[in-house]
Amino acid sequence: MNYEDDIFGGSPKDKFFDIVFNANRNLVENELEKIFMELVALRELGEEKGINMQDINSFLALRQDELETGLNDVYIGLTGDILTQNE
Repeated sequence: MNYEDDIFGGSPKDKFFDIVFNANRNLVENELEKIFMELVALRELGEEKGINMQDINSFLALRQDELETGLNDVYIGLTGDILTQNE
């Protein structure tokens, strides 16, 4: 699916940043804090499971389609969470 052709125009990333720069700052900070906490948890779990930066860099280099789809999902989810709370 080409997100650029979405009826709302622009990519999920573009829409996310439009929302972030115009939403309530505290809401945006809270949502970003959640993402950072998840990142820390994933790093810790990854180390416990033997996943290192080389594994991560390999994933980033070799699985671009999955990475792009995952990023779009994150942007869409965060945008929805921020919009829902910003009303």
